[in-house]
Amino acid sequence: MARILFVWELGADYGHLSGFTPLARELQSRGHEVISIIKDLSLAHQLLKPENIRFFQAPVWNEAFSTKTRTFTYGELLLELGYKQPEQLCARLAAWQQLYETIQPDLIIADHAPTALLAARQYPFAITLYGTGFFSPPKQHPIPAFADPSEITPQQVKDLEAQAIECINTALNELDAQPIKHLTEIFDADEDFLTTVAELDHYKQRKGQRYWGLRYNLETGVSAPWPNQYKRKIFAYIKSGFPELEKLLQALLITDADIILHSAGLSDILINKYNAKHILFSTQPVNLNTLKTSCDLTICHAGSGTVGGMLLQGVPLLLLPMQAEQLIIAKRTHELGAGEYITPTDPLRNYRKSINNLLMKPSYKQNALAFSKKHQGFSENQQKTAIADRCEEILQLHHE
Repeated sequence: MARILFVWELGADYGHLSGFTPLARELQSRGHEVISIIKDLSLAHQLLKPENIRFFQAPVWNEAFSTKTRTFTYGELLLELGYKQPEQLCARLAAWQQLYETIQPDLIIADHAPTALLAARQYPFAITLYGTGFFSPPKQHPIPAFADPSEITPQQVKDLEAQAIECINTALNELDAQPIKHLTEIFDADEDFLTTVAELDHYKQRKGQRYWGLRYNLETGVSAPWPNQYKRKIFAYIKSGFPELEKLLQALLITDADIILHSAGLSDILINKYNAKHILFSTQPVNLNTLKTSCDLTICHAGSGTVGGMLLQGVPLLLLPMQAEQLIIAKRTHELGAGEYITPTDPLRNYRKSINNLLMKPSYKQNALAFSKKHQGFSENQQKTAIADRCEEILQLHHE
């Protein structure tokens, strides 16, 4: 059978791996070998070892852009990442190629991995994309901006893309590889498994492309019981490095609701300081399948998996984006009327007020339920079966 390689280069947290493991299981059940090259090895033992998926460290970048919520274009994202320095890009391309030559895959499934995709262009194996619209821009030149037209000019979009292309082609020339004309060529693939829906797509400009439905996995993690002090229930998934974590904790402390809060690496000092009968702290991921039907509100950083999974259950959200990808998802959720979002630079931010609004105003719940009803025919199991079927079709075509 085939050797299938999952590659993940950019981004953080559980969603990249937990969103892939159900598909990996389906592919393994068909006899295929699944291997991975991943950015964050700290998650591998927990999420990949139980699935018997071998893993390698991805060539990593210093993601300076990850703290920015105002990145306007994919070209700008690459420039902030390091695509201003051809020698650095060349080194990472060569490292990816050495990994490919060691592993010898038949097919790669690329998560958020532009450098991995660039490095794969000269190899004969099949290539697929698997992720949200942010990971896979529309096939347009130049790639459209994430931002509203008033925030960036068409000429600025072109200029940012041209700078990235110049760096890319200088690096490709060092490796005797074919240059690219347009940035969108990075995403040339045998199939683009666009795992989102139109309402949550990062690019409103996308036309005529198939959506494969939301990618999420609510079953990863430990079971956590509600404290059962109040009628209303809130689940929060917050990074321990969130700059305004204490302000949020202060608001939750005086909220009349049962709260389960997951934050990996949360200090014992904060846990003891905000200890209360109605708050359960968990440093381990929480299995949301046990909470989704009773949850009245989810608070998170707008990761697409958590947002999509909870909206499918009709749960409104308070979103606290920390970077550009999350901000766009937060805006889309707000446009649906199914949530609010707060940025660290919002001068009017008030966590307690936003939490109370979301709990008390029925429109948020109604709009979340409307989203859920619209997509009620979606089946994650059927999605994974369909994607695995298509992967096998592609593999067969490549072997003919």
